[in-house]
Amino acid sequence: MREDTKEVASKIIKEKEKNFDYLSLYEKSIFNIIKSYDANEKTLELTKEKRKFGIEKYKEDSFQASFEKSISSPVLLHLRDELIDAINYCAHAILISEWDEDLLKIKGSLEAKLVRLIIMSEDITSYIEENKEEKK
Repeated sequence: MREDTKEVASKIIKEKEKNFDYLSLYEKSIFNIIKSYDANEKTLELTKEKRKFGIEKYKEDSFQASFEKSISSPVLLHLRDELIDAINYCAHAILISEWDEDLLKIKGSLEAKLVRLIIMSEDITSYIEENKEEKK
């Protein structure tokens, strides 16, 4: 993040922090973004629960805790790490589908999802690496 952006963000926070409920604003904003992509009610519920878990687990260290933390968090690195986890879980599900009838029924779908996860991860990784070079 550019230094001038951090400075402006810090000033905004200092001016507003007494009456500013960032967590509520964050929650409403993220909920609305996900909903705007036609997420079903179950996905909206699960993502909300996951955000609640994150703020409870990490407290003031969470990127949800403040505007300043939100804009300074290495969100793309976190996203890539989560995609890598999803790739490994999906590959594991494909592996054990040979012994699990329920997973075997959806093996083709899992394989398609794995391809999408890999593409997403590779796109994010390329973007991170390209921008790392630009910042040097």
